[in-house]
Amino acid sequence: TMYRVAKNSRVIHSLLDAVRNGKQVTVVVELKARFDEENNINWARRMTEAGIEVIFGLQTLKIHSKLCLITRQEKGKIQKFAHIGTGNFNEKTARVYTDMSLFTCHSEICDEVDQVFEFIQYSYKPFQFN
Repeated sequence: TMYRVAKNSRVIHSLLDAVRNGKQVTVVVELKARFDEENNINWARRMTEAGIEVIFGLQTLKIHSKLCLITRQEKGKIQKFAHIGTGNFNEKTARVYTDMSLFTCHSEICDEVDQVFEFIQYSYKPFQFN
């Protein structure tokens, strides 16, 4: 999930590299990030043009979460890794704020994060969170 993105974001450049390397990348971009709307629109356009699936979230809900879910094949099985944090994926503001992060492969937590992304993308479906 992208809320406030740096003007020359290394995070987004890494996502662009990933899609160029054949990885499937989906990003949730919040267009209502106060004072950063234009920057987020520009990045969303650039990511879309590169082949990244960009989701703009829900019209009635501002998405301010800091989540990342990586799903990959390991030894023939799907393995998920989740990042849950308090800070925006923005290297400029990261120098100013103190934030906390959890990076885990705990299956219940990863499945819950996966459901959050499903809810954002398919909000018309009924969901039940823990």
